[in-house]
Amino acid sequence: MLVISYIFSETNLHGINTMPKFYVSSGNLNLIVEADHARAAAIWAVHRCLSQVTSFDGEDDNTVAGQLAGSESLSYESAEPQRKLGETINVSERGFGSDDKQELTTLPIVAEWSRLLVALDRLQQQLSL
Repeated sequence: MLVISYIFSETNLHGINTMPKFYVSSGNLNLIVEADHARAAAIWAVHRCLSQVTSFDGEDDNTVAGQLAGSESLSYESAEPQRKLGETINVSERGFGSDDKQELTTLPIVAEWSRLLVALDRLQQQLSL
């Protein structure tokens, strides 16, 4: 089982993490991430999964999509197996397969991820004028 752990957390003045850890699973993806809430953890999982198959090659490296794709895009020749999302995304604070999981439908999360990328690209274009 492939488990990938990415921790993006803010720390308080004492250096203690202030965001909860989430265990996200969908299809053949298992991801551990710190996020503000379960939906944010699901969006990050979608980003990690779809950034490997979404072509950002035509994007300028100055765009948000280009920057996000930079070190995170994977080639088909990569030794790492291609991650695939299932119809639902399970998010838990207690572990994979835990009873406290929230089950989110994948398609709305993918749509939200897409809207976020578009909004970030537009914002960056406006700021670079």
